[in-house]
Amino acid sequence: MYIIHEAMSIAQAKKIFNIDSVPSLDDLKDLHKKLVMKHHPDRGGDLSTMQNVNAAFDLLKKNTGSSGSSSDSRYSAPNWDEIYAKNKMRFGLMRDFFAKTYDNEKMKQYLEEIFGEPLTTEMSDNTPKSFFKNEPIKDNQYESFYSADIHFFSKDKKTYFTVMYSISNNTPSSGALGSSDIDERDIVYNISVFTTFYYNRKNLKLSQNRYSYKYNIGVKKLLDPKELFPEAKIKKAMGSSSKKLFRKSDMLLGLKRELGASINDNAIFIYPLGKLENTFLGFSFTILRNTFMKTASYMVGGIKYVNNGKMTVYRTPTFSFYENEEDFDLFVQNVKDSVKEVEKKKLSMLEDGEKIAKIFSDNFEELKKVIYKKYDL
Repeated sequence: MYIIHEAMSIAQAKKIFNIDSVPSLDDLKDLHKKLVMKHHPDRGGDLSTMQNVNAAFDLLKKNTGSSGSSSDSRYSAPNWDEIYAKNKMRFGLMRDFFAKTYDNEKMKQYLEEIFGEPLTTEMSDNTPKSFFKNEPIKDNQYESFYSADIHFFSKDKKTYFTVMYSISNNTPSSGALGSSDIDERDIVYNISVFTTFYYNRKNLKLSQNRYSYKYNIGVKKLLDPKELFPEAKIKKAMGSSSKKLFRKSDMLLGLKRELGASINDNAIFIYPLGKLENTFLGFSFTILRNTFMKTASYMVGGIKYVNNGKMTVYRTPTFSFYENEEDFDLFVQNVKDSVKEVEKKKLSMLEDGEKIAKIFSDNFEELKKVIYKKYDL
């Protein structure tokens, strides 16, 4: 027996599609396709069930994007406040799950034993944050997944190990997370673990892993770094670094890790002293990657500093260095020496921008002489 199309209500149609609210037309079509694949008689399905699916699809299709003025009085527009609140609750569950299962100190100690040097740890996640002081966080700012990036790096940042976790969750029914009697043991957590490994100035690859476990079952791999990243695998990657040629990916990751560069296509922006708190302002310079006759070079210039709350361009000669490990080392050391000089003189980005720009410009001029002499330019 099946429901006659004209008698079907929106609530019944949503139940057939196992949804709480009417999605977009594209999403509805995707759901319909999956149900057809499952219930079509040609695939061994039941005819009456297939008719129900099609009837529900026809009814829901008429109400996609409706503002609530549908002629079907039983239909109501999605309650977005409720949807965002549920999404926030999902986010909180995933974040709490990660906090309860991940042991950062254990991971840090394990990596320090392998690398043979002390490491600093920094962590960031996608919890919504206010850019302006006292700005409230809204429910619609929470994403449908939780992600955390944990960085482990040496003092000189030549060893830099990053672990990126991405967590989503599923429940037996789409409305389960809105129920007050939710049982966490019914939640399935899908966890992806990605890594970037910068060692000996090389971008090394480790395998990427994906796991799916029910609550508190099989989380050993998330808890135990030896399970996630076997020592033999890390040491094998470390051993391969000396044999690996220095490439573009090594250069770009090195600029990001050792100098905190921000990369946009071939434009590289470096803020060697960081940025002023709660602003996008700070002392910076730009590097442009160029390729000529299959040889890549990096042109340095575009020094900017803060002057009366605005970014001001400092006139400085430009120069280039090539995409090889020796030039990269000279450049990074030059920048680090400039940073040390600024720190030694206790200069402020807000008040001494022009003095800072001169220090970097003068040191770049000296590096330019070294590079040009090296290549007889």
